[in-house]
Amino acid sequence: MNDAPYRVGLIGCGRIGTDTDPTGSSRIRCHAESYRACVKTELIAASDPDPSRLKRAGARWRIPRLYADHHSLLQKERLDLISLCSPTQTHAEILHELLMRGECGGVLLEKPVASTLEEACRLATMAKDSSVVVAVNYGRRFCPVYRRLANQVRGGLLGRIQYVHAAYTKGLYNNGTHLIDLLCWFLGEPAEVIGAQAVHLSGDPTVSFQLAWEDGALARVEACDPDSFFLFEVDFVGTTGRLRFTDQGHQVEYYPLQERTGRLAFHQLVAEPQQEGSGFADSIRFAVEDLIASLEEGRDPACTLMDGVRALSWAERIETQAREGCRKLKRE
Repeated sequence: MNDAPYRVGLIGCGRIGTDTDPTGSSRIRCHAESYRACVKTELIAASDPDPSRLKRAGARWRIPRLYADHHSLLQKERLDLISLCSPTQTHAEILHELLMRGECGGVLLEKPVASTLEEACRLATMAKDSSVVVAVNYGRRFCPVYRRLANQVRGGLLGRIQYVHAAYTKGLYNNGTHLIDLLCWFLGEPAEVIGAQAVHLSGDPTVSFQLAWEDGALARVEACDPDSFFLFEVDFVGTTGRLRFTDQGHQVEYYPLQERTGRLAFHQLVAEPQQEGSGFADSIRFAVEDLIASLEEGRDPACTLMDGVRALSWAERIETQAREGCRKLKRE
């Protein structure tokens, strides 16, 4: 166990990095706040090419050393942990440099892993030969409540999964890969994509789709208008219960089978669910603590680089099917 605080650097001071965007905030506590809340870490440096954003981040989180680019940060600082929160299109270049240097112990990488699956696979191959441990911030993977429920669902809490219904906004790669990762985590590797349909194809596409599993489980994912409001909900229905993640994933509802009595002619789920908070607001702090534990215990983090590659792989398949469907409709 390391007695001295882990020295942390932050690359990228946008909303998820430092939550200093003047246009709004989020209910997820950012990387900077999460490192401040962790007793084992000391946030000592940050970089961002936007001078005003960098200045705001430094003032809000009392970060002593600020750099205009990540090259300067890496050259001048000795770091144990790095959060990579820069735009997705920069992930491959910066993570490649971090893996080549091999100087820090761990990297907490924002999703998606890279702009393309090809880049992500190349990084995953590099990581196998690097001493750097990479965790990908699909935040639910690190939350104790989600982890308990994932184990229970895989262990039969809901019986055989009959169907899953989910809804999301904000893009297939931005928010949709969170949902894809959650489904793969709870249910295992899907067998195929069925009927992907584009809602918006400009920029990060927002796509409705279905995933099917070999055991018969089917997940229907609805993409909603991202200009209306933010949405992220998942509803698992099995043969012995129902589990819902509501309020953007911050609340959990569990409906077990109601005890059968003489007055009930058939089995029913309880009318009033068991409810609890998911702890999702603190997901990045949980991710930091898990990354540190993985370094100290010599194990994989709760969400690995390969988990991130898998989510990106399914997203690319879904987008490809949606675009092929649009081209087919235009030809007809």
